[in-house]
Amino acid sequence: MYDSVDPDALDDLFASGFQTGTDRSGRVEFQYNGYTVVVEFGNDPELTVKEQSELAE
Repeated sequence: MYDSVDPDALDDLFASGFQTGTDRSGRVEFQYNGYTVVVEFGNDPELTVKEQSELAE
């Protein structure tokens, strides 16, 4: 997945709040190779990867 998703681009997506001193938060969700990948930015970045079959439950 590292070859397909640029982690620096994800960081840049939420960097503007960090640079201005405001809280930064957000969520990016996408499908990748049979998985759903969720990246959430709050106080600490959090990455969740689930198989698509897990989401149907």
